[in-house]
Amino acid sequence: MPNTHPKHVSNWLKTRINDRDTIFDKSVELFDIIQMELENESLYLRAEDKIMMIKLCKFFYENSFN
Repeated sequence: MPNTHPKHVSNWLKTRINDRDTIFDKSVELFDIIQMELENESLYLRAEDKIMMIKLCKFFYENSFN
């Protein structure tokens, strides 16, 4: 399991994946898609958006080939 120290995750999110985007940029796009799908299905989570975004980024970090 990768070291999930916040500084490591933060640095990883700044990694460029192409000329325009970082991993964080793509994570935000996916977060928006997830939020829209949850709303479309009338599903609501107790977690605040900020907390959910942090957990999503942590999930991506822990499950990526970094």
